[in-house]
Amino acid sequence: MRNLERQALTNGTRAAQQLIKANIVGAGRMRTGRMANSVSINRDGRTSATVSVDTRYAIWQEEGRGWVFPKKAKALRFRPKGSAKFIFAARARPAPGIHMVKKAAQALRARHFFPR
Repeated sequence: MRNLERQALTNGTRAAQQLIKANIVGAGRMRTGRMANSVSINRDGRTSATVSVDTRYAIWQEEGRGWVFPKKAKALRFRPKGSAKFIFAARARPAPGIHMVKKAAQALRARHFFPR
């Protein structure tokens, strides 16, 4: 019985990890792949585990963000995706969240834990 529990936990957490990575890649929010590669599994005990995204900016990718304004300068400086040049702007528009973890949790089914 313990082996079955352990195997189900391993299968489920690996499936969740793969689904989160697929959601990150599918949303097109990749430049270096750092966020997709930071999805990790931590065992909390015999029957529980945590799948997390270990980057500072993961929460903004998950939930989105509002307007961004410069704090100390007159303009923001950033490099848009796919560009080699920097852009200067007085503000940056809100960005919607991609809900990578939420969608992965909703997509998990019993077959992910107990494959045939």
